[in-house]
Amino acid sequence: MQRVCFLIAAGVLVALVGCGTPEPASNPTTAPPAAASGTATTGRASLPPVASAVPQPDPVPATLGTAATVTGRNLFGTKSATIEVTLSKPELITEVKQKTGVVVRPEKEVWAVFDVVLRGVEGTYEFNPLHFHVIPRSEVAAWRGKPFGGAKGAQPTAVSGIDTISFGSISPGNRLSGKLAFDVPRSALTDAAVVLRSLLLVDGAASAFWVLG
Repeated sequence: MQRVCFLIAAGVLVALVGCGTPEPASNPTTAPPAAASGTATTGRASLPPVASAVPQPDPVPATLGTAATVTGRNLFGTKSATIEVTLSKPELITEVKQKTGVVVRPEKEVWAVFDVVLRGVEGTYEFNPLHFHVIPRSEVAAWRGKPFGGAKGAQPTAVSGIDTISFGSISPGNRLSGKLAFDVPRSALTDAAVVLRSLLLVDGAASAFWVLG
């Protein structure tokens, strides 16, 4: 026979049938079904894991006047580009006379002017003269295999009267040539190196460097 309990709630007498102490719920004897393998679909394509990123090759220690083969890859290794780069020994210029007769001079002391030739071997490389930098030679080891990042040291400048190289797309068989003019103090060229940034990564490790004698 069930017991009847009475509860007074807010002045109302309520009868509760079978209000004895409840028995504890028994534990399930079987484990819940395992979650389905694989990643749940969210409606967006998943990105490749960062661990799959392909490391950039170490920068090539190039020689002035000799063609250097340089390679770069994007972050996940899905694109690559290889070019040949030849950089001459610099000519130091203190003034340039314009056709009008006006003489222009560098702001800092000299223009270190290099002849540069780039030839495409594999893939496509979007060249920008600002990918070249002049930095102290002592800094070369600091960024070996590490992100080179934004502007470092001196970058090329356009000089009226000097045939400076411009932007260009370099694909296999294509060739770009011209001059790189760096406006620098003479002292900045002592124990210095010219650096070419990564071909396909904005913040990738540098691709090549030329030590100035």
